[in-house]
Amino acid sequence: MGILLGLVLAIICATVLVLPFLSARRNPMARELDDLSETTRQREAIYDEIRMLQLERDVGRVEQPDYEKGLHRLRLQAAAILRREEQLVRSRGDRDWALEEEVRSMRQQLTVSSVGQVTCPNCSTVVETPASECPQCGTPLAEEEAR
Repeated sequence: MGILLGLVLAIICATVLVLPFLSARRNPMARELDDLSETTRQREAIYDEIRMLQLERDVGRVEQPDYEKGLHRLRLQAAAILRREEQLVRSRGDRDWALEEEVRSMRQQLTVSSVGQVTCPNCSTVVETPASECPQCGTPLAEEEAR
């Protein structure tokens, strides 16, 4: 009986320890944030290398031709990392944009309060449907809202 209880406790402990690692793999957003923070760290490291190279040139430890070669190499690396960072941000932004569009369309559907009336999305004034803009604040009413 004691062995069985110990075995059950060991399985529970192993599950509790392994579960966070498994759930991290399933979350793609966390992975994207890790990728973005990693590229940010790489970019900052390259910027630090550029600053160090400039300091070494200023104190005379690096000659001008070597400085220019090193600076060119670091700039190319920084450009590649900036492109990667921009791609990651853009891919996140596309999903955010799609979500915003969905929320906006749902809000437009909810602003139609009753037949023949529309609620202004800016000031919440109830407007009769023939109007193309809100008489209170002047906000243009969308075609879908005016129907």
